[in-house]
Amino acid sequence: DLGWTKKFGDIAPFLQLDLKMIWRNKRTKTQVFLSVAMVLYGLIFYTMDDYGLTSPMMVFVGIFITGIFLTNFGQFIPAWDSAYYSMMMSQNIPLRKYLESKAGLISVSVVVMFLLSIPYVYFGWQALAINFSCALYNLGINIPLILLFGSMNKKRIDLDKSAFANMQGAGAAQFLVMIPLLGAPMLIFLVFNFLISFEVALIVLSVLGIVGYALKSQLLHWITEIYRKKKYGMVAGFKQQNN
Repeated sequence: DLGWTKKFGDIAPFLQLDLKMIWRNKRTKTQVFLSVAMVLYGLIFYTMDDYGLTSPMMVFVGIFITGIFLTNFGQFIPAWDSAYYSMMMSQNIPLRKYLESKAGLISVSVVVMFLLSIPYVYFGWQALAINFSCALYNLGINIPLILLFGSMNKKRIDLDKSAFANMQGAGAAQFLVMIPLLGAPMLIFLVFNFLISFEVALIVLSVLGIVGYALKSQLLHWITEIYRKKKYGMVAGFKQQNN
């Protein structure tokens, strides 16, 4: 009955719904297994001579590895709940708590993926430092960003369908969010690494993540208001069966 989630307070009911949904449906369950498997993605780059450990490409790897579940699961929020989203909205549920539960679940995934990536320190301390900075950046910046872009989702997802080659629910928002999600941290790192140093570039990424996390409450309040304004358009979109 997932009783242990009650320790999370008001967001516990929403966490229970998410965990049950993830485990009971093919597409969401595949996202979890894929995320864990993608921790090996770094081996492709760390073993290549074309990229050094201080290359901006390693920031891409760090953001990707620690934020793979953030990307795969987060980009379809709240479309995962599209089958019963209208019912949830009609019950006047606390939308802020709903989004907090999503942010909490993704935050745990970022921490877990970073812990799984620690063995990459074998290739050098720079690998560990980059992954740590990218994890902080994901926690403070990319989680609010992915939730913000979620307010543009209006395409229904049928969780009973196979996860293989399934693009249902994908729209312009899913492609647009990848630009700031992956491109912004690489650009920030590139600028500060070029102008000052590798260490300063990582510190900037880390500080941005810490500041974003410290402002989590204000950011979630702002994002909640956006969801509330777009509620009826999202409900109408999720009711359409062939989108």
